[in-house]
Amino acid sequence: VQTCALPISAQANMATASLNLRQNQLFVQRQINQIRVDVQNALIGVNQARAQYQAAVKGRVLQEQTLDADQKKLALGATTVYQVIQDQRDLTTAAAAEVAAQAAYATARVQLDVASGMTLQNNNVEFDEAKAGRVVKGPSPLPAAAPTK
Repeated sequence: VQTCALPISAQANMATASLNLRQNQLFVQRQINQIRVDVQNALIGVNQARAQYQAAVKGRVLQEQTLDADQKKLALGATTVYQVIQDQRDLTTAAAAEVAAQAAYATARVQLDVASGMTLQNNNVEFDEAKAGRVVKGPSPLPAAAPTK
């Protein structure tokens, strides 16, 4: 059996390289774990924002029905103008909440695209086209949450 003794400096260099390799592997694993957490959080955010939007749509529809019913009651003399005005105010508030929820949903979708690295693909952006300064396809439309029945 023949043994080969490495000089002390070579052994130190090898130990340093081995340590650097392990540190880099740990760094990469931490990055992978962080990406997984970011994507999962963004997905949860999209689901919550979609549910809020759907609830806001239902709230607006309910306020429209309430206003319609009270306008009919007013025509029959069964309610007051004040009540109809309050219903109109409530409908406006519900419509504003719907718009805010839709904006929050769009923001959550963008955050998911960023976290998953899908921003360019989901907006039909071709890297070569963007680099050349010309765009063949327009962006994809804003995602819409389908109302539940």
